[in-house]
Amino acid sequence: MSGQIQEHNQAAPASPLKSSGHGLFEPNQEEKVCFGKEEAHTVFMGLEEELIPMMMNSVQKREQGRIGEGEDFMAYYAISKGVYVKMAVIRAEPALGDQIMKCDHWEGNQIVKDAPILEGAPNFRRIPGTILFGVGQPSYDGFHSIKQVLASGSHQAYSSESLNNDISSMKDEGLHSGKLSSSAGLSNDTLFTKSSQDEDPFTRLIWINLREEPVLYINGMPFAPRDKETLNVNLDHLIGIEGMDLEMMEQRLKADLIQKAKQESNHIEVVVQNSSMENVKETLEYSSRTIFTPKEVFGKINDFIPVQYARVPITDECAPQERDFEELVFLLKDLVLLTNSTITDTKAAVVFNCQMGRGRTTTGIVCAYLIMYIHTTHTDEILYDWKNTREKSLKSGIRASQAPNYINGEYSVILQLVGLLPDGPFIKYQVDRAIDACSQVQNLREAIVECRDIWLKGGPNSQKFLDRGLNYLERYWWLIVFNAYLSEQSPLGFKQAFPDWMKGRWGFKRLLKKLTLH
Repeated sequence: MSGQIQEHNQAAPASPLKSSGHGLFEPNQEEKVCFGKEEAHTVFMGLEEELIPMMMNSVQKREQGRIGEGEDFMAYYAISKGVYVKMAVIRAEPALGDQIMKCDHWEGNQIVKDAPILEGAPNFRRIPGTILFGVGQPSYDGFHSIKQVLASGSHQAYSSESLNNDISSMKDEGLHSGKLSSSAGLSNDTLFTKSSQDEDPFTRLIWINLREEPVLYINGMPFAPRDKETLNVNLDHLIGIEGMDLEMMEQRLKADLIQKAKQESNHIEVVVQNSSMENVKETLEYSSRTIFTPKEVFGKINDFIPVQYARVPITDECAPQERDFEELVFLLKDLVLLTNSTITDTKAAVVFNCQMGRGRTTTGIVCAYLIMYIHTTHTDEILYDWKNTREKSLKSGIRASQAPNYINGEYSVILQLVGLLPDGPFIKYQVDRAIDACSQVQNLREAIVECRDIWLKGGPNSQKFLDRGLNYLERYWWLIVFNAYLSEQSPLGFKQAFPDWMKGRWGFKRLLKKLTLH
């Protein structure tokens, strides 16, 4: 399946929205300009903090009044009696170049099997005994339904306890080799702890969007730009983009799409994936106020419970960057204490999403599980299980000289890292515990093994799965390093940020230069 559409239109590359000041003028433009160019620039820079909010307020008012949606405009702002600044919202290169918008949803994207299907919210599930949820990019109605479920207390029905190991694109390519057994010496009974939070309705929602690609809602459905030659692959030129920049790009993408629709008789050409996994063109009708960014959608639905929305972009099938780990710590470190507090009635739910609710979502949930449970409410239980596991290993005569167990993550680079960390084996055990508890859609450790097995078989896809397996292994490596940081800093109240902590341990990264699937 090529997933291509043979069509080429020349356009400039993507760039976020930017603003510009054009000088100081009297109200009557026919009169002489008060300041020269250099003087005007000096005055403008001195007033920048005041003028930029004024300009953004104008943008919002125009959108609310449905005036010139998606168009450039100019406005005058008074800075003193009789003196105005003429400013313009102008656009840089378009964000929608030679790409086409493709719908995020398709038939067959539901992996979770033991929880009810929530229409418009693919793979919505709850990690039992926690306040953690995962989902694919929901539709407008799907997001509304999620809020309703969380606020009603019916979220317990979406607790998923069957462990899966589906990895990206395997089912599509006929390469899925089946499930691997849950490892690390854990049974399902040890993974899930019942909690009073299983039945309590939530009164607050923290939503963390992990997508690195820009997204727009068109007529209530999520779409993302794709290159026409590789419709089944996310855009790769945004790697490392920060959340604020990505949201600015989405605003620019929205303006481009609206402008393009107006030029084409209010029609928007998109691609959807049908039940046969074929990419098919469709044409949508555009009307005013039918295109929104995710941030606008999440702020628009105000019923049931309030939402705190955060964007933490992570590259698909890769490890989070150091700043991403730190952002998650900042967002989540106090939530368990708040949720369990007897002083307040606040009950917060945390929902992670990516496109399908699979790899990046699972990674985010595992990080949250480490931050919020492994080093807080579950500490004694996990230490007890760890001691029992070690005793069983000793009694069974397991020796370190035996062949590595890859299902348990015993790769050379991981064992070297464990050897460098204080309490390294226990640090790794905690990560494995979190991974297995959150593996309803993908087991982040066992996914490495599946890629490795396909690579070793050879064939036309071997290099692809070698590269993917190495990415997954690096992700696993970073989770262990991150947990070592949590083990040290969580009791101290996170006095040191993760990127700063890593600066003192730069030698760890040398191991990544020797990354192999052995």
